[in-house]
Amino acid sequence: MYILDVIPLDAGVRKEALSYFSQKPVAVGTLVTVPVRAKNIVSIVIEVHNLADVKAYVKGLDFTLRNITEIHQGVVLAPLFVRACVLLKNYYATKPAALFSLWVPRLFIETYSTQGFHERAVDTYDHALKSHISLLQDEYSERILFYKRHIRTSFAQKKSAYIICPTHMSAEQLAHHLEPYSSERMVVLHSKKTKKYTLDAYERIRTEAKPILVIGTASCLSLPRHDIGSLIIEEEGSPYYRTQKKPYPDDRDFVEVMASVMGIDLIIADHVPRFSTLERSVEERWHAVQPVSLHTPKHIVPRIVSQKKDDTVPRMQKDRDHDDFSLLHEDVLFALEQAMQNKESVALYVSRKGLAPLTVCQDCGDVLRSPDTGVPLTLYEQDYQGKKISYYYDARAQKKYHALNNCPTCRSWRLKLLGIGVATLEKFLQAHFPDIPIIAIEGTTHTTSSQVKKSLALWRSHERALLIGNDKILPYLNESVDHVIIASLDSFLSLSGYTVQEKIIRLLMRTMELARMSWTLQTRIPHHPVFESLRTKTIRPILDQEMRERKMFMYPPYAHMCAIETTCHANNAAQEKHILFKLFAGYDVRLSMQRTHQKEMVRVRALIHIPKKEWIHLTDQSYVPKTFADIMRRYEQLSPAYTLMMNPENI
Repeated sequence: MYILDVIPLDAGVRKEALSYFSQKPVAVGTLVTVPVRAKNIVSIVIEVHNLADVKAYVKGLDFTLRNITEIHQGVVLAPLFVRACVLLKNYYATKPAALFSLWVPRLFIETYSTQGFHERAVDTYDHALKSHISLLQDEYSERILFYKRHIRTSFAQKKSAYIICPTHMSAEQLAHHLEPYSSERMVVLHSKKTKKYTLDAYERIRTEAKPILVIGTASCLSLPRHDIGSLIIEEEGSPYYRTQKKPYPDDRDFVEVMASVMGIDLIIADHVPRFSTLERSVEERWHAVQPVSLHTPKHIVPRIVSQKKDDTVPRMQKDRDHDDFSLLHEDVLFALEQAMQNKESVALYVSRKGLAPLTVCQDCGDVLRSPDTGVPLTLYEQDYQGKKISYYYDARAQKKYHALNNCPTCRSWRLKLLGIGVATLEKFLQAHFPDIPIIAIEGTTHTTSSQVKKSLALWRSHERALLIGNDKILPYLNESVDHVIIASLDSFLSLSGYTVQEKIIRLLMRTMELARMSWTLQTRIPHHPVFESLRTKTIRPILDQEMRERKMFMYPPYAHMCAIETTCHANNAAQEKHILFKLFAGYDVRLSMQRTHQKEMVRVRALIHIPKKEWIHLTDQSYVPKTFADIMRRYEQLSPAYTLMMNPENI
């Protein structure tokens, strides 16, 4: 007889693990059906005990263990994958089932719940080996060359390699560059693939005897493979690795834990990795594939154009009200004219969507905000029955509002539009270049990948055309552009969050890598430290200053931030804040409240800064710090409506 510890794959079961009798030995990672109350629920076996070894424990139980209902054929999930999820559930203070649902594709479970994998392909790793982390910091083209060498070496050693990407588009782009080199042994996996292709890929991973290269998102690591020699996190600094479902774990943490439990090498690669990663690489003495230089792309000389007005010249109030402001500097317009004459490709980046990110009353100074969430409203324009219709849109509530002619506070008609949006720049360029096709891409007009790809193909098909877009287009631009112009970026510098400068630098570096002939940034803050770093062609001073400030204010990587939050009615917010303040008395708790997309509902959050050594380690959990145990004990007293989030970027 055996005792099985299982985790139900059902969000309605609050228990972390349940125990059942089994007459037959069952391998870790097998799917079984177990009785839970009056239902039969599919569960994953996470641990197996021989009854003879735990007989005293079973006799001491005040309830009777039940028998499992069904054992599904074969091993579905690798034991090491299960172990990684158990380690992560401690770090994120959640249930393993919540992690399984994020990293195990439903199609995979449905397909192999009755025909699992062969035993030999489950666990042949030497657990005495220690995982070694290496840092590859270089431009994209240089990383491609390294991957080609690394793949050749891995195949020669009869080892498979997995490259983890943040999005399906980055996976496809990387596969495009590596396909001529290893097409016969390459498998590309992500959520956008068809069901037939995905099932064929599962079968190939399951049966292929030769080493293979797998390129995909983190969920591909749930597929058992016996010969993985290395894991690579490509574009490590990308924000898309952070999942958007509770408990909001980070795919990069999952990959690091997988490499640790397997005892294989982990390579972290990017042109600009996260600043916390760069600091860790120094503290933990990671191997550097090559010296870390943090330089701007070598092939391009950045050009910064100042839009700052001369404030020393006095102006009358009427002149200020009718300020003749041009969206693009005259030098930028001249460069566009030259590019169009020479039939060169041009892409313009704008940080905001719509016609105007802000609408301000010039009498009372109020900003027009959403009545549901309180966020500033963005003005949009669309064609309706041959007419242009303006409307306001709240992205958080995903709700439209009628365009206003008067201020809702003071009823003044003097409403002024501020900021540059994609649609604003599109109208501006249409007036200046009436004969040039202008392709504008943003989230409200292009909601699917196929729409973005179609518009990009249209832009490429013209000899002379202008492309305008925001963050939406960056993952899809996999070919270089003759000229890249950053038309609007200053608004990003006013955002809250300790990673703002890091994100801006990543954006600048990414767009500079795309530029073939020239790269131009226009700004009203030309002497900002971030922009000054472009002139010196290194971001090292920014990194050093950022790390000093994070150390002073207890931000990652020098500390962990534990955010405990819940959503409630606005009338109950004060009560929820009191509960959190009282429960976590003794800690430096920072309480905050934020509106949600649901009317009259707010999000209440308690943020606690915890020294790094006082939280449980991501991979080595042999030691449980007292602070971690104490916070977990208090957190468990809260209702399930509360969620714990580790190291949120938006605070």
